[in-house]
Amino acid sequence: MGFRTAHLDDIDRVVAAGTIWRPLRRGLGVTAFAVGAWTADTPGEEIVEPHDETSPGSGRHEELYVVLTGRARFTVADEQLDAPAGTFV
Repeated sequence: MGFRTAHLDDIDRVVAAGTIWRPLRRGLGVTAFAVGAWTADTPGEEIVEPHDETSPGSGRHEELYVVLTGRARFTVADEQLDAPAGTFV
């Protein structure tokens, strides 16, 4: 299992009835997910504890993170990712 990142501008635009829809699940290859929100009061604060979705007992579920404001830094499979607002990981 790997990971994907995208910026909102990278997701296909589908114009329908005067609105723009961006099919995130298709663009990121997501098949199922839950929804939650993590926030920080202070820049640089850790907001998601280190964890591994591929370890035994993890449920092997998929996760989608969206940076709405500011920026975040993710570490995925020992790779550091800088994620400005509008980034999906």
